[in-house]
Amino acid sequence: MKRRYFLQLSSTALLGVLAGCDSKEEYPFEIEVRSDDKVGHLVYQSKSFPKEEAEKVKTIIVGGGVAGLASAYQLREKDFLLFELSDRFGGSSSSQNHGNTVFAQGAHYDMTYPEKFGKEVLQVLEELNVIEKKGAFYEFKEKEYLISESFLTNTKYKGEYYDQVLLPSAETTKFYELLQPYYSKITLPSRLSAAETKSLNDINFKTWLIEQRINLTEQLVRGLNYHLIDDFGAGIEKVSAFAGIAYYAVRPEFGECCATFSPPEGNYYFINKFLKQLPAEKLKDNHLVTSIQKKEGQFEVSVIDVKAKKIKIFYADEVIYAGQKHALKYILKEKQPSLKHLEQAPWMVVNIVLKKDNTIPFGAWQNEDLSNETEFMGFVDSTTQTLKEDRVLTAYYCFSSADKHKLTKVAQYPKEIALQTSRNISSFFNLKEEDLISQIEKVYINLMGHAMPIPIPHYLFKDMNDNREHEKLVYAGVDNGRLPFLTEAIDSGLKAVELLGHK
Repeated sequence: MKRRYFLQLSSTALLGVLAGCDSKEEYPFEIEVRSDDKVGHLVYQSKSFPKEEAEKVKTIIVGGGVAGLASAYQLREKDFLLFELSDRFGGSSSSQNHGNTVFAQGAHYDMTYPEKFGKEVLQVLEELNVIEKKGAFYEFKEKEYLISESFLTNTKYKGEYYDQVLLPSAETTKFYELLQPYYSKITLPSRLSAAETKSLNDINFKTWLIEQRINLTEQLVRGLNYHLIDDFGAGIEKVSAFAGIAYYAVRPEFGECCATFSPPEGNYYFINKFLKQLPAEKLKDNHLVTSIQKKEGQFEVSVIDVKAKKIKIFYADEVIYAGQKHALKYILKEKQPSLKHLEQAPWMVVNIVLKKDNTIPFGAWQNEDLSNETEFMGFVDSTTQTLKEDRVLTAYYCFSSADKHKLTKVAQYPKEIALQTSRNISSFFNLKEEDLISQIEKVYINLMGHAMPIPIPHYLFKDMNDNREHEKLVYAGVDNGRLPFLTEAIDSGLKAVELLGHK
C-alpha cells in the first residue's frame, strides 16, 4: 500500500486494519465485498429513471431488519407492503451462503431469556416456535444450536489464554457484587426497567464505576471495554451507566440457567422464522425508499426499484419507518425528528471460508482478542456450531463512529483486509500467516456503516414517536432510543403497530 494512502488514514482508526499490507501481492482465493452504500447512491442517479404510479396500500413498512419484520408479522393478515433497500432481509442480522454453507454476516447469537423480559416479545418468539418456557426461563427449542460450555470462549490477553473476558481478580468480584441489585431492576425491552434506574442514562459508565469506588485496573478496563464494544460499539467512557450495567443485568445471573444460542447463520435464524410466516409478495427487497410526504390525508411514498431502475409512487394511509434513522433527513420532506443523541458504530465482518481438510487448529466458538490494539475484536469458529459443509472463521471489526464515512475507502482494499484478517487470526493461533492463507478458499467482506446505535448518555428512552409530526407515521428500530439487542428490535416493531391502533 502506498505511503500516501497510509497518511490519509493516519488520523482515523481504520489504519490499524491495513497497516503493513502489500496490495501488489496476489493471493489464491476470491474476495467478495458487500455494502449497501452503492445502492444508497442510486438516489443521485435516479433522476433519469422512469416513474410509474403504483397501487394504494393500507400500510407501508420501510426497512426489512428485525424491527420491520416484527411489524410485518403483526400485520401479516392485513394490507401492507415492506420495502428493503438491500438485496436480502435482515439488516445487521444478515447472512451469506457459500455453496451449501451458510454463515452470519452480522449479529450471531442470543442467550436464554429470563421470565422478567417483556411478555409481548416472548409471546412472538413462542409463536415462531423459537422458545418454550421451562421454569423461570424461556429456553431455545432447537438444542443443536446451543454452544457447549467447553467450547464457548477463548480469550487471549498478553499472550495467555483464558476462558472468560473479565479475568478473575478482587476488582472483578467487587464489580459483579455491585451489579447484583440491578438484576431485578433492569430488563429488556429497556423501557420496562424500573424508573429509578433511568437516571443512570445521564452519565457514562466510567464515571459511575469511579463513583462506586471500583479500581479501574488496566486488566478490568480491557475486559469491560471488550464486552461493551462487542454489544454497543463503544467502551466505558462512551456508553451510559445504564447501558453498561444493562449489558450484565439482562443476562441470567451467575449460577442460573444460561445457554448461548448461535446457529451457523447467526441471528438470520430469527429473520428466517419471520419470513416463513409472511406473504412473500408483500416483501420487496432491492427497493429504496427516497421520499415520504403527507398529501391530501395520505402518504405519498417514492421508491426506487433497484433492479428495474424505475421509480414507483405508492400511496398509504400509514407508514412504519423501521429503516436507518440517519437517512430521514433525505426522506422526510417536512419536519425532521431530533437525532441529537444518535451516534452509530460502523462494523466490518470478514468471513474466511477454509478449504476442506484444512489443518488449522480448532478454536472456541468466540475467540476474543484483548491483546490486539486495532479494531479487530476476534473471530467465531464455525467448528463449534452445527457444521453443514465448509469451516468458516468469521472475524469482527468495530470502528469509531467518526470513521463511518471513511469505511467506503476501506472497501477499495479488499486484499489488504483479507490479509490483515489472516494475520490477526494466525497471530491468535500462533501460526505462520502463510499456513492460514494457503488454506483459504474464499473471503467475504460485509461493511456496515451504521451497524448499531451507541447508547451514549441521554440516548436511551428518547422515543421519536412521543413527538412525531404525523399520528400515522411511526418509528421502529433499535436506533430509536433503544439498546441494540434482538428483543429490543422486536419490541419496537410490535409497539409501532400498536401505536397505529391495530389489534
